[in-house]
Amino acid sequence: MAKKETTAAAALEIIVSRYGIDTFRDRRRAFALLTDLAPGDANAKDRRRIRQALDSGAAEILLKAAGSGTGGELHINESVSRLMEHTDMAEEFAKQTIQMLANAFGVSAEDVSTCLLYTSDAADDMQ
Repeated sequence: MAKKETTAAAALEIIVSRYGIDTFRDRRRAFALLTDLAPGDANAKDRRRIRQALDSGAAEILLKAAGSGTGGELHINESVSRLMEHTDMAEEFAKQTIQMLANAFGVSAEDVSTCLLYTSDAADDMQ
């Protein structure tokens, strides 16, 4: 019988529960643990997007929110914007990626889908 693979979202929560949230301050270690816990082709895209969030500093913004316990929605918005600015990631995937990290870190917002992600100036710069 085949072993059921752990999703990337579940792996993030496992990392936080086993190793602590501060593990994500070390991007390489966090990504290595993620790769070990959520291997396989089914998780490849999520792992790549999470790595981009770690490398862009978007995850660090969420870590600040987790530490302060306030401003979850504001930090989520800022994280999504940062991820989109520093990568070629589409808004939909940036929101999904940041929401996975936010859930694992215990950062919540009312509705991430209604967030103002970037100004029109930033959108013009991206083109």
